[in-house]
Amino acid sequence: MHFSKRSLCVGATAFGLVLGAVPVMAGQAELQAASRETSAPALVTEASSVQLPLQQKLARGQLKTGVLQWQGNGAWVRAIGEAAVIGGDVQAARAAAQKDALRNAALSYEADITSSETVEAGRLLSSKTTLSTRARATQVVWNDEQLVNDTILMAVEAFMQPLPLCPAEASQSAHLRRSVAVTGFQIDDLPDAGLGRLDDLQRSFPARIGQFLKSSERLDPVLVTDINVLGDLRNAPATNEHGIGPQQSLGLAEDFGTQFIVSGLIRRMDVESPDAYSNSVYTNVRDLLGKTNKQRWFEADLFIHDGFSGALIFQQRYQVQGRYDADAEVALQLDDAAFLKMPYGQAVLSVARQMAADVEANTACQPFMARIAGLDDKRVILKKGSVTGIRPGDRFQVYRSRELYMDGEMLGRELLDLKLVANVSHVQPQFSLATLPADPGRYNVQKGDVLIFW
Repeated sequence: MHFSKRSLCVGATAFGLVLGAVPVMAGQAELQAASRETSAPALVTEASSVQLPLQQKLARGQLKTGVLQWQGNGAWVRAIGEAAVIGGDVQAARAAAQKDALRNAALSYEADITSSETVEAGRLLSSKTTLSTRARATQVVWNDEQLVNDTILMAVEAFMQPLPLCPAEASQSAHLRRSVAVTGFQIDDLPDAGLGRLDDLQRSFPARIGQFLKSSERLDPVLVTDINVLGDLRNAPATNEHGIGPQQSLGLAEDFGTQFIVSGLIRRMDVESPDAYSNSVYTNVRDLLGKTNKQRWFEADLFIHDGFSGALIFQQRYQVQGRYDADAEVALQLDDAAFLKMPYGQAVLSVARQMAADVEANTACQPFMARIAGLDDKRVILKKGSVTGIRPGDRFQVYRSRELYMDGEMLGRELLDLKLVANVSHVQPQFSLATLPADPGRYNVQKGDVLIFW
């Protein structure tokens, strides 16, 4: 993956929405246009009347497209759209060009390519490739608009954000924020971190993932990045294996009071050519001529465990490469401007951003779950309150939690539906009270049982 100062190659994600459904909050476009000292064109301009048409600007590199700047949970993107004028209907072509520009902006921000083939008796009967995106433009600025050979070209700058992962109507618990504990990421080979003394990435890298998650409307991250949970790195996961066992993930979730556990491993940070960082005259001359190979790898694994069953619900390996330009003796940290300015720093940051997106994609649609912290007559106590989004009238199903073993090994926990509904009657910022329809003793409701809001 290659990065430049003004553009960023965004990795494809595992979820998508068919192109064309790109909602636009046009009411904010004028405000954003004023703040960026741009304005929407009133009329289509003939290409012959301007100094450089859009096509020439693109060819000469005077008009950059793609991701311009990341801001929080989104990015400013510039894109070009076009549409043919059919039957003299300029307005229809204009609308089609606007739609094409926004679609291209969404693809620049985040794209998903899937393919499927039908084979019968060794013969390829059909092949289908689908390009899709899951993004929306929340602020739009139309920068330029031209008519070239009966084709309208439009340039747009749009602030793109991911579409909601779970539509509000799909889940009654959409207003509740799931808690996620983000733990430290161990470095597999510490000598790899020697260049730049980047061993602090064990803490600062997952901390940046947590910072990205704080902008989520569905998740409540808890940063415990000083704790590394993988243990013996010689037995760290490779593929199709989890880094921590069910019992450990259950214990961690109870300790942190969270629904999910995020852990990880930084597998490599080595450089392709260690000689490129020597202080020899020969190396310095080659460096000035731009002929030294200063490409550096960053490879990391992400693991997400469910804190109520102990199950591994997601794992993924990420690998990027970028030029590391700092001197060998200079110590850097992830948040240093000098580190983030380098292509390598941008690559590392892009992995943290993608990991945060994958954490949200794989946890935000899960049902909301919380443990019963105590009992008070017919009421159960939850250590979750209005900060989490709980409000009076919310109704939780009560489940019995019990451990499952096989041959002396814990497999996880099983949740049994007690056919009881706990109705939230009292809410404080950090805790809530929910009333049961009968005495908890009749159903043997206990501390540690689970409340689920679907």
